Amino acid sequence: MLWELTNAPGNRVRMRDLADHLLFTRSGATRLIDRLEAAGYVERDGCDQDGRGVFANLTESGFEKFESATVDYVAALRRHFLNPLRGDLDTMRRLLQRLESDELL
Repeated sequence: MLWELTNAPGNRVRMRDLADHLLFTRSGATRLIDRLEAAGYVERDGCDQDGRGVFANLTESGFEKFESATVDYVAALRRHFLNPLRGDLDTMRRLLQRLESDELL
């Protein structure tokens, strides 16, 4: 969810669009935004063009949380995937190409 907001224009997305993009129900997206808002990572505001529409806006605290989580995420990727394959990056490349082409499905 924070990823979507960090990459959205103005760091804001309509709740309806956010739910659709993440394949959440609207109530599921609302519950998640409720928790993120309680933590101070997201704020909501109304849509000027549509009185029923609501935007989720990333706060400065939310952006900082996203940045710190990204550091941990990249470290975990390195530890679990890249470091064990350090000498065999061709194997990793082939596996990723198979995933991309849906050969494994």
